[in-house]
Amino acid sequence: MESGLDEETTKLLEGIVTEGYNGWTKSIDVKLTKSYLEDLSKAGAYDRDLVLAYARQVKHEASIERLVKILDDFEKNLPSAAAPRRLVL
Repeated sequence: MESGLDEETTKLLEGIVTEGYNGWTKSIDVKLTKSYLEDLSKAGAYDRDLVLAYARQVKHEASIERLVKILDDFEKNLPSAAAPRRLVL
């Protein structure tokens, strides 16, 4: 199935999901996930809703709740010019 995402974005989203193999319970998981989020932001592809939708395909909601906290913390440190984009359906 075609996702419509470019290869770089897909790779970064896969990295986020991979780092969440323990449900983002370890500090190294959080650190590496934030690194992927920074790369998404630098590529102009950071979208909170996209990250959550991608992760929800394979993660339980308890894990997603921890990812939401990571995203909240990540977004606090975003420069205003790089404010998160929201997916509009």
